[in-house]
This record gives sequence, C-alpha cells and structure tokens, in this order.
Amino acid sequence: MQEQNKSPSQQRKHKRAENLLWRKQRRPNGKRHDKPYSYGFAKGQCGKRKQYEIKTTIKATDYCVLRFDGVEMTKSFKVPREKRQMHYNKNFVQLMKNTALELFEFLPSSVFLYQFSDEISLLIDTKQIENNYDNRIEKLLSILSSKASVIFNRLHGEQKDFCFDGRVILLPQDKIADYFECRQSFAIIKFLEELRSRNLVGEQRNLRKYGEIVEALKNCRPSIDYFAFPEDVRNGVVVYKNPLIQKGMVANAPEFLADRQYIKDKINLLQ
Repeated sequence: MQEQNKSPSQQRKHKRAENLLWRKQRRPNGKRHDKPYSYGFAKGQCGKRKQYEIKTTIKATDYCVLRFDGVEMTKSFKVPREKRQMHYNKNFVQLMKNTALELFEFLPSSVFLYQFSDEISLLIDTKQIENNYDNRIEKLLSILSSKASVIFNRLHGEQKDFCFDGRVILLPQDKIADYFECRQSFAIIKFLEELRSRNLVGEQRNLRKYGEIVEALKNCRPSIDYFAFPEDVRNGVVVYKNPLIQKGMVANAPEFLADRQYIKDKINLLQ
C-alpha cells in the first residue's frame, strides 16, 4: 500500500536505491567481481591502443609492384642431377603459370604480371583504392601472399604445403619497364647458371656472361641448344588485362630488353 501511495518520482528514487543496494551486495567493498566483457569496454580499450598499430598506405599516385617469392620452392622442385636429360621441371613451370593467372584475376586492380620460376611480380592500379583494401600495404601483402599460397597448394595437390613471402616496390612511372627488365635479366641468367653447373666442366663452370654460357652449352657433349627451350622456360610468363573482356591473358614473355615497347603497351591502362 505504501508503494502505491508514492508519487512516480518517489517510486523511481526507491527503485534506484534498490538497484544500488543490489550492486553493493554483488560487489562488496566496492570491488568489481564481474568480468568486463562488453563491446563498449573492448572498443574503449582497443581505441587507446590503436596508435600502436602499424598502418602504411600507398598513395593513389604511386606505381606499385607486389613481388612474391616461393619459400624453398626452387630447391624442392629442382630436377635431380642424375636426370641430366631433364633440364627443368615441366610440372613446376605449369603450376607457377596457373598460379600467376589465378592470382592476377583475384585482384581486380591487377594491370601486369611477370612470372619466372618461383617469383611473381604484380603491378597494380593504386587508383582503385577500394579494390586494394584501402591501399594498405599490410593487407595487400598478407592477403595476396596467402592467396598465392592457397592457389599453389590447391593446384599442387600434394601433402607438403608451400608458401610465398611478399614485398612492396614503389616506383616512379619511368622506372616500371626497367623493373621488369631487371627481374627478367636476373631470371634468365639464373636459369643459364643452373644449366652451366649441371652440364659444363672444368674452367667452363666459371663462365659468367650470357653469350659465353650459351656458346659453351652448344659445344658441350651432348650439345644443348639454349634457344630450343620453350619461350616460357627461357623468358618467363606475362599476364595482362584484356580491356575488352576485363580478363587476364597469359602469354610467353618476349625478351624485354629486345622489345622495350612491349611492357609500355601492356600497361597502358595506367595512363
């Protein structure tokens, strides 16, 4: 009856007092015993620590290449020395070619890709900020390195898992073609040095120049004609976007140094 005779404001005041008493009973001596699991608490705590998170953003005016290298892939897929008639692993060449195409098509901002052995260099359009995870380097590298690894392992289908590391190269516009020429030059001489170490003997194993190694391989027994190897094995593979169908197109790479206009023509989407 006393409760009914109280005014609404008195009832609210009484209710607050009861709630306060109930809380004190749950938290004796004013100490909090229940755990602070709440969205508000978590957001407040994380907000205080946001300053410590590393966040690196690529400018939309930058020209960016994402490079991925297989971890211990070259060693794992190397042709055994006793199989001298096999100069390269055909299955691995095809695996990497297919991985490169799928990775190119996974990211809508992909413009041009070069692949040789276990290395992939992917030029992206940094103006497509939303497609690039807000141009955040940490996200681009972690997501695409993971994606390349998943694609390769799915296509490989064996029990052993492989992965790719990733890095970012920011370039002036006039250095894009130079970068791909450099990567191809490195890849070509690496393949030639592998042929040299497997097939040449004596002083010829110390040859360093491109022409000298090619000539020595031709004159060894059995003779090895470097230019008889498939173009994708010698020069690598490119993937570029067909502007008509917006799909990736795979092609054997020419020698970039011999056709310096090739890369510029393929990256005209950036202009």
